Amino acid sequence: MVTEDPALVDAGQRPDALHAEWQTANTLRAEARAIAEKLCQPIPEEIVCEGSFWAGCTETETDIEGNKVRQAREILDSANTLRQIEIGGLHCDGRTTFGKKLKRMIETAKSYEAAREAAIEKSGFFDHRERAVMAGIELGNLAHEVAEIEPRTMAGVAVQARALCAYAEAEDKWDDITQR
Repeated sequence: MVTEDPALVDAGQRPDALHAEWQTANTLRAEARAIAEKLCQPIPEEIVCEGSFWAGCTETETDIEGNKVRQAREILDSANTLRQIEIGGLHCDGRTTFGKKLKRMIETAKSYEAAREAAIEKSGFFDHRERAVMAGIELGNLAHEVAEIEPRTMAGVAVQARALCAYAEAEDKWDDITQR
């Protein structure tokens, strides 16, 4: 009578629970993303920048996960703009009309950036994304572990298949989960 490798039998106890944890974490991540998108205020039009004049001062518009959006606009980034002023790439004399406007734009950008970050934080998105990443890593570790074991029985083949399929499902969404 052929018996299965005890390491594969032990590994067979884990794929379903790890896969369920990954699915739960990924569902919570998606729900948190939707909440964050609802909580985020629209981008103020006064910090939408066009033209090469603003080079080095902007960031491309992204979604909650940091992916470039369709028809992305260039948005004034307060830190980049302050850095440009500091290094002399952008002149900002607070006594001129332009300087006053730029200072208002920087303050608006700071306010928008803080509110956006607070909305994302409040949604729990970062925690749920991390949980999904960790669950995916655990599935990957299990898949690599079972791939190294030569199954002796059809039950062992089934264990390998469950572990590898669970990891393959997680791997398909890996790029979505690990953005930003």
